[in-house]
Amino acid sequence: MNQHTYISFTPRAPQPTYPYRQTSSFNLMLVSQSTSTYPPATPPLVARSLASTPSSSTLPEVEGVRGLPADEAEILYATGLDSLGLDADEPNRWAASLQDEVVGKAAPVYAQKDPHKPDEKAAPYIPTIVRRRAAADPVHCGIEVNTWQPHREWLRPFRAGSVTSYSGVRAGYARDIVGAGPWSNAVLSELAARFVERVAEGCSETLACVAPLASEVHRCFLQYIGQSTATAFLQYLKQHLLSEYRAWWLSSLPSAIVNLFVCSPSPPHAPPFRNVSSAIAVATFIGDLFCEGLLTGSFVQLCMNLVLDKLLCLEEVEALHAVIHHSGERLYDRVPLDDFLVNLQVRCSGAPLTSAVGKMGIYQDVQYHVQAISSLIEGWARARSTPTPSEFSESTTEYSDYNPEHTVHRSHNPPPANQPAEAMAAARR
Repeated sequence: MNQHTYISFTPRAPQPTYPYRQTSSFNLMLVSQSTSTYPPATPPLVARSLASTPSSSTLPEVEGVRGLPADEAEILYATGLDSLGLDADEPNRWAASLQDEVVGKAAPVYAQKDPHKPDEKAAPYIPTIVRRRAAADPVHCGIEVNTWQPHREWLRPFRAGSVTSYSGVRAGYARDIVGAGPWSNAVLSELAARFVERVAEGCSETLACVAPLASEVHRCFLQYIGQSTATAFLQYLKQHLLSEYRAWWLSSLPSAIVNLFVCSPSPPHAPPFRNVSSAIAVATFIGDLFCEGLLTGSFVQLCMNLVLDKLLCLEEVEALHAVIHHSGERLYDRVPLDDFLVNLQVRCSGAPLTSAVGKMGIYQDVQYHVQAISSLIEGWARARSTPTPSEFSESTTEYSDYNPEHTVHRSHNPPPANQPAEAMAAARR
């Protein structure tokens, strides 16, 4: 029996092209220290980064343009967290519960009926930017946390699979990751967080492979372990990704990219372009996951609106461009992009924008990204001007988190449904 081995090789296939790349001097990657628990007294910075409630849309009202939702009830619905028992008519409850967890006042944890159902009282994910600033400025932003286990069996195939551009090799790594169980809630949450942290290292060609690996891992969970485990992994991935995205792009948070130089009295905690690279990479990851079929249009729409709601700087327009470009044409069938485009044009023409890193020629750069977004949306609209139904038609009342028809899966022999252990072994042969 031939076991799958971890090998080093030089890719010969064409590398995926990212439209947002920094110069080589800013391509340094900072591997943030992963964390899983919180001390009894976490500074307000962390609490605000995790529990702040985004305001409803403040965009100027334009005739025929409807605003995009951005309250906590929409966040719960878009991310699927409403299935955890949170009341939809109490939109502040989620934020309040997160605040309680962060400051150590959470209610006792009750037993879960489903061992693989995400625990609504589990410790929340600390975004990468918060941990970076805490490490650089322990006086004003310091937090003391315990690290995750550094020697997980699945870490090696995870790191290798997140950079390979070959689908067959990546599928083998995904099977090795899933076969390195058992998978408790805590370990599933850690695995999902590793995906978000990997992307937050910054824009790079190799990081285009992280979303396909997440899709393969989800498929392997679904095929080899079970539906409940696959659902829990996807739920944790969405929760952690939303926390990371909000920490970078929600302008009301002190960790946001627009507040890069005013987080604390100390100097900037990292080279500005490195932080911008990480923030753009997180936005790009949302589009990549949607393209893989792991995120719904409502989730992407929410993330777009969190930025569009209070557009302040050039880098936020870049983030919107990244999300739309990497989501692909199918996004037009899920999100009212025509309305979004009008809102974006009003925002970019009605108020002067700045640059979080002090770039010059802001107006020209903003217009470039707006024109690129407009070209994408108008091109997709023209392609749908015929009465032919879309290949990816989706009901407006259906918010399926995962549809195998939306993902191009890699070919391999399916294992027996009732023999997961034997199937995993056979897949490695």
